[in-house]
Amino acid sequence: MYDQTHQKQAEEALKKSEERFKQLAEAFPETIFEADIHGNFTYANQHGLNFFGYTQEDITAGVNVLNLILPDDRNKVLQRLQERILSTAPHKFVAT
Repeated sequence: MYDQTHQKQAEEALKKSEERFKQLAEAFPETIFEADIHGNFTYANQHGLNFFGYTQEDITAGVNVLNLILPDDRNKVLQRLQERILSTAPHKFVAT
């Protein structure tokens, strides 16, 4: 019989960590978002939703961060997002 105690404890710790992150992100007076490797939003705090005029339902239905970028700059931004997602080095993403 497989003991799932450690797995359940890890899942619970992850859930609590995610809840703390969302609480902090919602309290922060700046835009905080997560996107996948293709630039699709997976999370945006309320400040970001308000700033860009989206709802949580829009994010769930599928909004790409590139929709917020001028067409001439989209490839550059997508490349930087992909580099950041694939990187293990900590650094701040700054659009230029």
